[in-house]
Amino acid sequence: MKRQLLLLSLLSFSLWSCEKDKAPQPDSSTPPKETPKVNFELSFTPAFETTSQFELIVSKVDGTVLLDTLLAASAKHSLQVASEDDKFNVSTITRNSSNLQPEYYLIRTFLQVNPNNWIINESLEYTKNYYQVDSEVPSNMRFTNLPKNFGGFGFMSTKAGILSAGTSSASRDIAIQYNRIVPSTQTLLLLFDLGKYIYAEVETDNAVVDFAEAGELTRHNFVKPQGLDLTFFNLMGHRTKGNFLNPLQVYNTIKAKTSPLLINPITDDIMYPAGLFEDYELTASFKDKDQNEYFYYKFLQELPSDLSFIKKPDYTVANNGLKDIKVSTGAEKPTHYAFTFHSSDRKILDASWIVYGPATIESINAQDGHLEKMKNNLLKNKDLSTLKLSNSQWVKASGYTYHDYLKYTFNPDAMKRKELKEYIRYTSYY
Repeated sequence: MKRQLLLLSLLSFSLWSCEKDKAPQPDSSTPPKETPKVNFELSFTPAFETTSQFELIVSKVDGTVLLDTLLAASAKHSLQVASEDDKFNVSTITRNSSNLQPEYYLIRTFLQVNPNNWIINESLEYTKNYYQVDSEVPSNMRFTNLPKNFGGFGFMSTKAGILSAGTSSASRDIAIQYNRIVPSTQTLLLLFDLGKYIYAEVETDNAVVDFAEAGELTRHNFVKPQGLDLTFFNLMGHRTKGNFLNPLQVYNTIKAKTSPLLINPITDDIMYPAGLFEDYELTASFKDKDQNEYFYYKFLQELPSDLSFIKKPDYTVANNGLKDIKVSTGAEKPTHYAFTFHSSDRKILDASWIVYGPATIESINAQDGHLEKMKNNLLKNKDLSTLKLSNSQWVKASGYTYHDYLKYTFNPDAMKRKELKEYIRYTSYY
């Protein structure tokens, strides 16, 4: 009996061993799964002409650095990172030198973006005017036969630059010296006390225009936001609809109200030659009692009457230091936020850091999540703890998502077409 049990046990073990030997083995020839590659192209236009290179850092949204490299500025680059993601945190860093400051660092971080085909403009202008200029020529212009005591005036020309003006009470003339762009320059003389304007397109170095050419200025006033103080209105004009090159400044509150020869204070919001231009760009700036700024831009054909909708957005920023910045907003969401940090001690580090993020951002760990990972190249051995939150911005661009807005901002061709028609920017200071 014992012998039969022993034989049965040996047989069972033998069968089990055979089955074990026949178990499927992993195919060693199958390579491990590779992480997908993400390719993108970008170029970078520095804020300072002397900047020759910039540092580019591409990270996962969780902060893991995928790429940190120095690249030539003002050049196109083809780059690749290994990632399954399609959104990244992208930072650019430049070290800038000038006669006034030996080292100034400018850092920009864009959260949750895909930078493919971006032409990054370090100045990040929301709107920009474009001019077609063959050359600039010092020129003279004389306005003659003005009424006696014509009072305050303002002179504007295409791509306004340095100019000087002289008057003669005896001859009742205004003489202007200015830089004229070739082949043609638009000029506009506003006579505030008379309520008149003289517009002329100039193609000569010495032009004379008689007061008989003057037209009537239109006085325009807005319903302004309650509790806000006006900083300025500015109006740019485009003579031909859809032609966005060579705009002309039509009116600026500060220039008008500080005209040295004014007889009577200007009480109207804007004085302009209605009907002379087909497209306009209006900008308005206000401040509240806490010196927070409200900036409004609109591309339009007719000036609006009501700006009372400009108000403080329903959002708060809890500034608890670099490791804990919390953001909350109400029902109306912005297109994006922007957070600006400045050095509290420029002797230790002179730097500015601006962070851009979508409306879904709720908190930022600036120190551990970003700054500590920026010390490999240009910021190596730099003390970044001096950076403090200086201001935050709530920006609403009509018809744009966060990603569409950045794609537009970093596309010069779209900027030239003035595709962004309206936005509000609120800036809160700390």
